[in-house]
Amino acid sequence: MGMADAVADRAGVTWKYQGESYPLYKTGIDGVGVAIGLKAVGLGTADWTPVDSSNYFWSSENSYDDPGWLEVMLIYVSTGPIKPGTYAFPQTNLLNLRYAHLRTPYIEYDSGYMYIGAGSVTHEGLGCDLVDSEIDVNLHQVSASEYLKGVGSVSPAEHFSIPLQCNGEVAIDMTVSSSGAADASKGLLRVDSGGASGVAIQLLQADGVTIMPLGEEVRIIPQTTLGQNTINMAARYYQNASKVVVGKAKGTAQFTLKYR
Repeated sequence: MGMADAVADRAGVTWKYQGESYPLYKTGIDGVGVAIGLKAVGLGTADWTPVDSSNYFWSSENSYDDPGWLEVMLIYVSTGPIKPGTYAFPQTNLLNLRYAHLRTPYIEYDSGYMYIGAGSVTHEGLGCDLVDSEIDVNLHQVSASEYLKGVGSVSPAEHFSIPLQCNGEVAIDMTVSSSGAADASKGLLRVDSGGASGVAIQLLQADGVTIMPLGEEVRIIPQTTLGQNTINMAARYYQNASKVVVGKAKGTAQFTLKYR
């Protein structure tokens, strides 16, 4: 017969496994808890049983010499935010084990301890990498006389994409900014001097119609998939003055991605 006492501090949450609720114990790493399960093979317990303080007990009708052993299951579970990085487990005593060998005419008592430590865990964090951090968008040559006929008129939208490589499922918020914003609420970038004038470059979302406002977070992808993903956007010329002077029209914007 025997008793197992969990001696580590509780993390304050539980974890479900095979219909059982396992309390999580602190590991010494913020955001990482451990669930403890025991199985007394050949000693009367066939299933995993959670260790909850000192309530795990096993017994056997077997004789002193019958084989049997105690299996221990440790499951590490996220209990809160974890910053990306590699963390070493400090040595921690998880269990005190006390057991008795019943053998007529006397009883032999013994005890043991179970520690964790000397290991590490690496948390990469969910997110995406840009395949290319600089995206060139060619708006091609546009006939001002055909499309730009007054303030607020626009050219046909040119679609472009930003490829990403993601290591899991995350939502992506995007913020576009520019020191040369002509009108942030309309998503307008001022074109560089020395070329065309009377026009701005307007940034749009994937449908080619919805404005991408500057300086505001926009949920650009509700949920990524593991592997390659794409942010789809569009851009077009926007007449923002009564007179358009033809020439080269070039603008620059920066984008920031947040993963949630």
